[in-house]
Amino acid sequence: MGFKDACDFYPPPAVFRGGVMRGKIIETLCSEVCFNGDDCVKFKDLTTPVTVTAWGVRGGLKVIGGKEGRGKVGKAVRASATFPGLISPVIWDKDMGEVGGRGKTAAVYAVGVLVAAAGVVGGGWNVMVVMAISAVLVVVMGVVVLGEFDLLWDGGIGDPWGTKGLERLYGKGRGKRRVMHVVNTSLVDVPGVELPGPEEMGADEVFTVVVRGVVNCGPGFMDRGKRVMINCRDALKKEDVKGIKKAEGWWVGEIDGSGW
Repeated sequence: MGFKDACDFYPPPAVFRGGVMRGKIIETLCSEVCFNGDDCVKFKDLTTPVTVTAWGVRGGLKVIGGKEGRGKVGKAVRASATFPGLISPVIWDKDMGEVGGRGKTAAVYAVGVLVAAAGVVGGGWNVMVVMAISAVLVVVMGVVVLGEFDLLWDGGIGDPWGTKGLERLYGKGRGKRRVMHVVNTSLVDVPGVELPGPEEMGADEVFTVVVRGVVNCGPGFMDRGKRVMINCRDALKKEDVKGIKKAEGWWVGEIDGSGW
């Protein structure tokens, strides 16, 4: 990643919002790849109902969206992707029950000032140092300062497979449920980790699609993120996925998401 790209992804002002990276860039990426640049799409506007999960520093797992969801999809995706200390968190307003709370942002900036100062003193803007300090202070802020509000982090903390929002979509006792579960290999190939099947998802049938060959787009390679999303999206559209029956009502197939 060049200097200009690094400045785009890791600008000093982002640290004043509780993270090394600007969270807004995730929202923009989502709108460009999924909605032709429209960053105002809400869950209730979607043809197919969608839910997203995130982890509240105070309140634990949050399910966002659904058929009547008022929150913006891009902001919810950002919340779910907010790696602690790396990306500035999203405020959850309990009264709204959705992403994007009003007010109390002064607390976010106040703690961010401490993060920035600690980063300069402790590591000369060393990214890992600032991330660690930022994460700790966000917890303090979320638990002590924000009160009726909450700060949202990575949904994978409480929902690593991204399936805990399904019940809001189809409820209970509403007929046959078929779920298409798309995952990459970051958890699939971990020894001792088992994919969730129909029983864990409360579904009658599950088709699991494992996306192989996804290029690393973690903290050191954030500039690859958009291309990785496009590769995976296109692979899902183009490839004829053939599944192997793993158990009753459960098939597992694989696609190539590299396309690099």
